[in-house]
Order: sequence, then C-alpha cells, then structure tokens
Amino acid sequence: MKKVLLLIFAGLLVTSCGTSYSNYQDWTSGVYTKGYKYSSEARSLNNINSSQHAGWGASVYSQSEANQIALQYCNKNFYSCVIYKEGYTNVYEQRQREKAEAEERQLISNIKDKAIAECKEIGFSEGSTEFADCNLKLSTLYKEEAIEEKKIRAAEEQAEAAARQARAAEAQAKAAQQQAAAAAWRNNQQMMQKGMDMVTGRCTLGIDC
Repeated sequence: MKKVLLLIFAGLLVTSCGTSYSNYQDWTSGVYTKGYKYSSEARSLNNINSSQHAGWGASVYSQSEANQIALQYCNKNFYSCVIYKEGYTNVYEQRQREKAEAEERQLISNIKDKAIAECKEIGFSEGSTEFADCNLKLSTLYKEEAIEEKKIRAAEEQAEAAARQARAAEAQAKAAQQQAAAAAWRNNQQMMQKGMDMVTGRCTLGIDC
C-alpha cells in the first residue's frame, strides 16, 4: 500500500501540481521525514542542467526502485532521461568524470603502444637513444592528433545536443498547439450548443444561457 501511494505521490511531484515542493532538495527532505530511505532525481539529457526538466522518485526498498520511479515520471514528461542524483550524490557528474578519466587513461595507453610498435617497425632497438627519441616524437604527435580529434568530437556532441533541444522544443510546441486546438474545438462546440439551445428555446441569453 505504501508503495502504491508513493507512485501516486511521485506522479504529482513531477508535474509540480498539488505540492509545495519546488526543488529536489526540499522534496527529499520531505520524503525522508516520511520514512523513505532511498531517493532519486532523473533529468532530461536535453536539459541536463535544468531541475525543471526532471522526475523524482523514492523507495523504502532499494535505490534501484527509486531510480526506476524517477526515470518513469521523467520520461513521461520529457525525453532521454538519465539518473542525475541518488540521494544527495550527483552520480551523473561523477560518472561523467570517471568516464572521461577512463578514456584519458586508455588514450595514453594506446598512444604509448602505437608509438613503441612503430619505432620498432622502423628498426630502432628498444632501449637505444634513437628509440627513445622516436618514441618521444611519435607520442607527442599522436597526442596532438588526439587533442584535435577530441575538439572535433566535442563540437559534434554540442551540435547533437543543440539538435536534441530543438527536437524537444518542437515536440513541446506541437503538444501546446494540439492542446490549444483541442480547447478551441471544445469552445466552438459549446458555442454551437448554446446557439442551438437559444434557437430551440431551451435557454435565454443572459439568463440561463
């Protein structure tokens, strides 16, 4: 029963309706006072720095369940959601740093192996002055190439992020247009019905119509 109530509660929170909580920190404080041990915040990758594009979840059972609830409500309202916080820990930024550090270590290892292999292939003997000089020059060259490639990838990722934001904005605009069209249609139907009621004498304008 408690789990069912939590799902309903989370649904209200994610739409910012029927609650005084305006941010994740206030919400988690409220959740913890109600005995929910695990909490999570999911955000849309399209607006990862915005707490306005988020879904919140909590669980008495596990962090995994809290994450699933947060993702469920985030994806219901936004796009491409990922876990941003677990409790008060920013796991998204932590994982991004760890990923970048792992990629950097792998890149350095690859450059080292490539430079050594090519210097050997040229004919230099490992341990010689010529080999060390070759290794230094090739390693420097490959590092510069890697930096340039990284800049290109970063530019491509920024372009893709901008494209995702544009698609999300387009989808939101389309949804708003559909809502406006539906409201206009309902208003038109009501006006037509009122007109028919007046014509048939079922109501009088300004009195009961």
